[in-house]
Amino acid sequence: IIGGTAVANPDAYPFVANIFSDGKQWCTGTRIAKNFIITAAHCKLDSPSSGAIVFANSGTKDTRVLPADNNEIIYKVVNQIVNPGYNTVTNENNDIMLIEIQPQDPSRTVPYNPDAVTLDDGSHSQEGQNRLAMGYGDINDNRVKASQLQEVTLTIANFQDCKNLWLGSSSSQVFNTQFCAGTRAKNVCNGDSGGPLFEQDSSSHVFLLGTVSFGTDCGALNLPSVYTKVSSYLDWINSAL
Repeated sequence: IIGGTAVANPDAYPFVANIFSDGKQWCTGTRIAKNFIITAAHCKLDSPSSGAIVFANSGTKDTRVLPADNNEIIYKVVNQIVNPGYNTVTNENNDIMLIEIQPQDPSRTVPYNPDAVTLDDGSHSQEGQNRLAMGYGDINDNRVKASQLQEVTLTIANFQDCKNLWLGSSSSQVFNTQFCAGTRAKNVCNGDSGGPLFEQDSSSHVFLLGTVSFGTDCGALNLPSVYTKVSSYLDWINSAL
């Protein structure tokens, strides 16, 4: 996360998932069911056995490596369900995946509240609204990883402006199943991929709007980052859970 701050109380965001690949921080995700997290399809692990999931409320001391201490509660990756429309060549459209998880040690789990996160039906992702992004990725474009969960408030960008900016600068297409948020000063970065952009209402209920798909070099070109719009995939998500 660029231009953000460390989350003061990670326990308040138990749905945020740190995805590790071979013991190194890899991507970010969101727990949307007891045994499932949602993330980006481009975060797919080479094999489930190389992956591990640690949630924000697991009390970890350092989020960059695994194990950071001997007390972490770790979940293993059982299955990776990539959206069938995902195009591995462009890495851009339908960049969404579910990861099925199980506790590594069944006697050690973190509390799970099934009502914590609601998948947005599209009504929470209007242009111009401020929403919260969280992630475990780099905090600058020199590849410096965050050692704890970061947060930043981002504004949802005008869709047509974003689409035109991306086409003009890199010929990347932004689809209607996506939306944009972020600026040069505040944005997402490597390792935040798959992580959430969400709204939290006054009663701390969370509406998940989207998952980080792609951006420029951590905001270097002053382009908004592009998110996969959760509301476009509700049928697929619900059928896979």
